[in-house]
Amino acid sequence: MASGVFGLKKVYKKQVENVDNSNLASWPENAEYGYWAGGQKASNSNYESEISRLDFSTETALTYPAMLPVGAEQIASVTTNSYGYFGGGAQPTVQYNVISRLDYSNDSISLPGNNLPVKKHLHAGTNSDTYGYFVGGYQNNVYACVITRLDFSTESISLPGNDMPSLRAAFTAVASNSYSYFGGGTIPSSGPPGTTCLVSRLDFSTETNSLPGKNLPSERWSAATISGKLSGYFTGGQVSTPVFNTISRLDFDTETNSLPGKNLVYA
Repeated sequence: MASGVFGLKKVYKKQVENVDNSNLASWPENAEYGYWAGGQKASNSNYESEISRLDFSTETALTYPAMLPVGAEQIASVTTNSYGYFGGGAQPTVQYNVISRLDYSNDSISLPGNNLPVKKHLHAGTNSDTYGYFVGGYQNNVYACVITRLDFSTESISLPGNDMPSLRAAFTAVASNSYSYFGGGTIPSSGPPGTTCLVSRLDFSTETNSLPGKNLPSERWSAATISGKLSGYFTGGQVSTPVFNTISRLDFDTETNSLPGKNLVYA
């Protein structure tokens, strides 16, 4: 149940460039590893501050001495080639706004000191080459549509002012080089929280949000996502009691969603 899993979209892009240019020595260091942080431990329900690292070459996972400043789940993350940033998170009775920084060169954690403007969790993280975005979620006990921007060059926080089209939490993101797509999630309703299949799009060049109109095949929240060069994948998740093992694919060129039919082993 770990939260804050870093994708390696930009690393993949660099790898392709390096193969094309015969310049393999310039691969970023985090091309070798993936990281998880925080979450709730199933064995004792404690909220964890542990950081684990997956070595892609051996497919082994290790827990590292570096730890988040607080134990939390439902954290969002953004990444550069040098650093990963974990933002927000929660325990049952408290939310956080802290942003912590993981240095890929030595696997150390530090606090850059510029935190989210509000405490939040169940939000999504996505990034371009220049900025990281912490999007929507549940903040101060209400649903949010606010987009907060982290400038990677200065590590400063700002509100660009172009927010999501609707209030949403527990949704996830995939990203191409030009756009980020936010899919599914929970939404406010007159009774218990509702669920949605909505896909909204953030244009990295203009920081504007739109609704491309091609949504997930089914409603879901708390899915996990993976971004490749051509497609993004929304995996698992749930609606009320049912829990899914379905993998749906978003084609970046056509912005269409499909079911490739090869699903997770377990729901």
